[in-house]
Amino acid sequence: MRTRTTEIKMPKQGRVLIAACLLLASQAHAGLFDKAPQPIILEATTDRATAFSTLFLNENMMARDQNKPYEGPVRPLAMATVMLKFITDTSASSTSGNKGATVDVNYKLLGLTPETMQAVADDFATNFATALAARGYSVIGQDKVLANEEFRKLVEETVGPQESGAMVKAMANNSGTTILSKGTADTFTMTGYSKGAALAKALGATTIHANLIIGFAKLANSGSYRSAEVAHGVKLSLSPQSMFMVMGDDGSIKQFQFRQEVVLPSQIGSKVVDVGRSGGQTALLIFNAIAGGSSGSISNFEVTVADNYREMVSTDLKMVAEVLAQGLKKN
Repeated sequence: MRTRTTEIKMPKQGRVLIAACLLLASQAHAGLFDKAPQPIILEATTDRATAFSTLFLNENMMARDQNKPYEGPVRPLAMATVMLKFITDTSASSTSGNKGATVDVNYKLLGLTPETMQAVADDFATNFATALAARGYSVIGQDKVLANEEFRKLVEETVGPQESGAMVKAMANNSGTTILSKGTADTFTMTGYSKGAALAKALGATTIHANLIIGFAKLANSGSYRSAEVAHGVKLSLSPQSMFMVMGDDGSIKQFQFRQEVVLPSQIGSKVVDVGRSGGQTALLIFNAIAGGSSGSISNFEVTVADNYREMVSTDLKMVAEVLAQGLKKN
C-alpha cells in the first residue's frame, strides 16, 4: 500500500504513526495489486521528468497520484536519510514441474570495500542535494541539520556498515551491506519515522529520506514445466523495493515507492569467474540423486568490481538523483 499527501485533521503523532505503518506495509507488499512493469533503462539522454513519471506511475485506485510531485508547503530542504543497500550476494532457483529437477545459480561480488560504499553514499547525498537545489530549493547544510540534538543523537546511534543475510527477498534471495551517508540516520523505522517528522518541525523544513537498493547481477527464474532454467548476468540496477519520502513541517508526508527496477548503464565488473561447485554442494546433489530425486545443477559465479567502481556508480546514481528530484515541484 502507498500513501499520499493528505489533509486529514488529526493529531500529528497519530498521522506519523499511521504513515509509519503504511510505509512498512508498502515495503512488504509493494506492487501487490499492480501489473509487472518492464524495467526502466536509465541513460544520460533519458528525460528525467518522463523517467520519474514512469518510475512512480501507479494505476492502483488507492494511489493514483503517486507519480505527482510533493505539493506540501514550500520550505528549505534538509537531508534526513540517505541510505544505500549494496547487494553483494544474490541467487535464484528454478524447478521444473514434471521432473522436479532444480537449477540454482549464485553470484558473489568481490572487492567492494566499506570505504568505497561509504564514498558512493556520500557522493549520492551530495548529488541529490545539488539536484534539489537545481529545482530552486534551498538545501540546509548538514552541520545545521546536526545542530538538532535529537537528530544528532539518532545519527550517533546509527550502527554501520550493517551487513544483512537476507536483506531483500523478491525475485531472488539477496544479502549485502547497508551504508548511510555521513550526517544522516535511518528514519525508515517506527521510532526513526517519528524523529524524522520531529526534525522537519524543529527546522521549519521539508525533510528528504531516500532508501536505495543497488544490485549487481540480474537473475530470474526463466524455467518452464518441462525444464528448469535461470537467466543470469552482471547488471547494475536499483531494486523496485527502493523508495524515497518527503516530510513537511506541517505533518504532510508523501512516499514514493519504486514501481519497477531501474537498470543503470555502467559495467561495474572487471571479470566474472565460474568457480564451480563447492564440495558441500556436490554432496547435496549426490544425496538427492541417491534419495531418488531428479538431477539438478548448482552454478557459482564471482564478480570482481572494476577499479573505478566508485566513479562509475556515482555517475549512474547522479542520474537517479536527478530523477528523484522531480518528486518536488519546481520552485
